[in-house]
Amino acid sequence: MRTLFALFFILALPLHSAMAYSYSSYSDDKTISLYDLGVLQLAAHDLFFVDRDAEIDNENGLLDLSTLFDYGEEAIAIGGEFRNRENIMLFSVASAYGKSYNRLVSRGVSEERARAYTVRRFHADLSTSYRRAFGHSLPRPKSGDVTKTENLALRTIHDYLPGEIVRRGEIVSPIDNDLHDKTLSRSEMKQPSDPLDGEFHPVFLDIHVVIPPDIVIIVNLLEADSNFSDQFDTDFSFEHFLSELEDGEYDKNDDVMKLIESLFAKGLNI
Repeated sequence: MRTLFALFFILALPLHSAMAYSYSSYSDDKTISLYDLGVLQLAAHDLFFVDRDAEIDNENGLLDLSTLFDYGEEAIAIGGEFRNRENIMLFSVASAYGKSYNRLVSRGVSEERARAYTVRRFHADLSTSYRRAFGHSLPRPKSGDVTKTENLALRTIHDYLPGEIVRRGEIVSPIDNDLHDKTLSRSEMKQPSDPLDGEFHPVFLDIHVVIPPDIVIIVNLLEADSNFSDQFDTDFSFEHFLSELEDGEYDKNDDVMKLIESLFAKGLNI
């Protein structure tokens, strides 16, 4: 389990009728859109790429879209690094940025200017998604190295992960293998996430990762996040962060929110 989101979007689950599911309105509980989830997950990959075997971080801790641009020109249109292709919400966002960048270059805009424009657009989207998810504005940039405890704090956005989404009129699981490299439409990306409540959707507690031809690995995402704390001796446990979210809010004085704010302040210092 080397990455933040790399394992839990590749298991096929049964489909259900979409007749009883509507995403035209949100519940009273705190939710965000699937688009917001995609933006925040892209930010997470832009900040961190932790190899848990070697215990090293291969990212630079900056919100500069290195996760999109630094993996070869041919990969830009498909979201950059491979992690950005393993989640339908994330891939929808990352590939859209990549295709937008490529269109600018094809129209004669220099690669440097096109990249700078794409990063500015990402930051504008991130400002909105950050406010919706956490209830606060993006912090001012500050210097400093990102930490494993900040990484752990950001992993609490897994709380928002939905167990079901609607695509092309059918209810599917976001960890359906058939959704690999697929995208959601603009209207589909407006669907709500699961509510913020300090708990994971049960789907993510029993993920069957199939390695061809017939090897199956069972992954509990909650345990994986909790073990991250144990492995890197973080200042707080993952359970502590989740307990702070049981009220459905990222309160300003919560330890988890202070760390997320610090993380993004460092990431914006580019």
